Amino acid sequence: MAASPPGPRSFLPGGTLLAFRRNPLAFMTRQAERYGPVTHFAIPGQKYYILNDPELIRRVLVAEADGFMKSPALQRAKNVLGEGLITSEDPLHKKQRKLIGPSFHAKWVEHYAQTMVRCAARAPARWKPGTVVDVHEEMMRLTLLIAAETLFGTDMEADAEVIGQSMDVMLTGFNRAILPWGRLLHKLPLPATRRIERARAGVYGTIDRVIAEARWELRAAGGSRRNDILARLIEARDDQSNEAMDDAQLRAECFTLLTAGHETTANLMTFTWYLLDQHPEVAAKVRAEADGILHGRLPLAADAANFVYMRQVLSEVMRIYPPVWVLGRMPTRPFQAGPYTIGPGSAVLMSQWALHRSPKFWSDPLRFDPQRWADGAPPPPHRYAYFPFGGGPRNCIGDSFAWLEAVMVLATLVTQVRFTECPETKLVLQPTITLRPKNGLRMKVESEPLPKVPNV
Repeated sequence: MAASPPGPRSFLPGGTLLAFRRNPLAFMTRQAERYGPVTHFAIPGQKYYILNDPELIRRVLVAEADGFMKSPALQRAKNVLGEGLITSEDPLHKKQRKLIGPSFHAKWVEHYAQTMVRCAARAPARWKPGTVVDVHEEMMRLTLLIAAETLFGTDMEADAEVIGQSMDVMLTGFNRAILPWGRLLHKLPLPATRRIERARAGVYGTIDRVIAEARWELRAAGGSRRNDILARLIEARDDQSNEAMDDAQLRAECFTLLTAGHETTANLMTFTWYLLDQHPEVAAKVRAEADGILHGRLPLAADAANFVYMRQVLSEVMRIYPPVWVLGRMPTRPFQAGPYTIGPGSAVLMSQWALHRSPKFWSDPLRFDPQRWADGAPPPPHRYAYFPFGGGPRNCIGDSFAWLEAVMVLATLVTQVRFTECPETKLVLQPTITLRPKNGLRMKVESEPLPKVPNV
């Protein structure tokens, strides 16, 4: 067996870490191109292995998932993110997933869809034709309002800006958790630490208030008359112990769902508007499909499955710009990756960014082509050459919710507005815990209808 996989070496102490932190996307791409299916690098206190092979990724996420924990970075990030579904481990994770799962059952889809469309339909009132807006900021606001109403059953319009800014601070602070000494940094009285603490206190305070109000309302009503996820989480009971979640666990799960429920979808929608403007022929087909199905009305839950081309577009956006750009795991027992043995405690990285854009798995991979996902088109060469929502027992619990939201929002807005490139438009990517525009995305608002095309 080979002792160690190939990988970058640096004569400067910390040189590899600096290269990784300077441009993680380029670093991941370069490792896949230069070193193949398994690559390795080390920084003081931590060994990293990058898997660029879909079958190895399947084994980690699915077949041998019980031999892995979340990555060391996510273990350290519990200081910021809490111990919700993203960061918790079994048996807590399995228990919580079982309690939360029913809230994403298909029977609630119609209710969620109504909320998504209602919030999306109000959004264009903020956008004056001919002006320049930050599309990312607007999508973050919109998806936060949707997440708050579906999760908490409350309107957070007045709080959206403050909560959005606080969550930005917390999520960008995740970069510190990548460092092996991230826990130490979190304990030091640094300005960045104080900003993260203030942001966390603000968001957690809001969540605690909403939980208290929901508990009071449920007690006063003598049972649930609410359709929001929080009410169902409060009433959920473990089927073994009959225990409910306490407030600390509720807060952690609500923060996780609020974060995941708006951050990734906002990024997806931002990249979608950007690519539609770059490819007007695709935008025209999207609008034609929406016009042909809706005939001027707002979309319903029953329409979601009929937006076939729209789903192809969103699938391709997630291939080019995956909102979750990397997954990390830590083996709890030796893992055999070809001729290499990855020991317990190592960090194993699997990058959607690198695999989704790899010429080994995709023809002309940097070309935006929704037809890749059309019926009859050749499928990806392996299930895990494309994994925007992860996979296995820890796949995204809200993937169906995210799909519904993206389709409902796009179908609602594409017939009313379009965003076009202007001198201020510049997409610079920022890979934190998600892939997002670093400085927002400023685009011009146009209300003129896009040209229709036949035979979508």
